[in-house]
Formats: sequence, C-alpha cells, structure tokens
Amino acid sequence: VSLGVQSFDNDVLKLLGRLHNAEKAEQAAENILAAGKQLNMDMIYDIPYTDNKKSISTLNKIISIHPHHISAYSYDCADTLYLKEGVQEDETLFEEVESICFENGYYKYETSNFSLPDMHSRHNCLYWQGEEYTGIGAAAHSMVLLEENKRKRYNHGASIEEYIKNPYN
Repeated sequence: VSLGVQSFDNDVLKLLGRLHNAEKAEQAAENILAAGKQLNMDMIYDIPYTDNKKSISTLNKIISIHPHHISAYSYDCADTLYLKEGVQEDETLFEEVESICFENGYYKYETSNFSLPDMHSRHNCLYWQGEEYTGIGAAAHSMVLLEENKRKRYNHGASIEEYIKNPYN
C-alpha cells in the first residue's frame, strides 16, 4: 500500500493543498502495518517557502514508523501552480535524504526510491522498465502494452463516488 503522506507538518500540508493532516497520515500508516501489509510512504522535499528542516523532520518521522519503502520526491510545481515562483531545487537536500535513508537501513534502488533489503516496489520497477501495471481506486493510474513499442496509459477519475459507481471506467 502506498501512502501519500508528503509531509508531517500540517502547515506544509495546507500549503500543498492536501486534505489530510499529519495525525491522520500517521494513523493510516499504523493501521496498514498492523494489518500486515507492506507500506510505502511518499514524501516531498524542496517545497517552496518552507524550511528544509521540515522535510528532514518528515523523513525522520517516516523512518520512525518503519515502512518497507520510502519514495522521496522533489517538489513539482505542476502539482500546485500557485507555488511555482518559490521553486528552488537543492541537490544537497536530496544528498541528505539519501544519507539518512542509508544510515537507517534503506537502500536507494532508483532515482527517488529507497527500501529495506528485498522490499523494493515491484510497481516502481515495472514503471521504469516500461512494463504493464494496474491502478485500482479513485485517481489510480494504469498502463497496458498494446503492441510492440505502443502503450496506453489511463487513469480513473479522482472522485471516490464516481469510482464506486463505475470502477471499470
């Protein structure tokens, strides 16, 4: 299960336009682990108008929960256009993210993904290798191979209500 935490700072979550709060994200992670499921937690760093210490704090909180996998993504201004002017990519921050993950037993196996040994994301590997993958749920993305060198990507709408009414759309 992949959980888009993004940040454990409620002010940052508001800035990003996220609907959840830090407490709900932590509870969801704990519930997933208690159910015996493998857990990936996503975080965003390089967030405009925020102190990088907040990103490192989020990473440390994620590590304290002990998910199987961590995805650390640099902020993409396409997600929230109103933050576009504050974007500043910081390679040293990603190096710090890498170092903290490594020190805590997570190895980097692709651009922005870290996992405990033998816990890499099969989905991410399929994605980067151009293989098929299926997304289930509202706003989930999928990709199918049609014929040699041709692929079709599609996604479900973001509305949970619409997905429940027609999960095959």
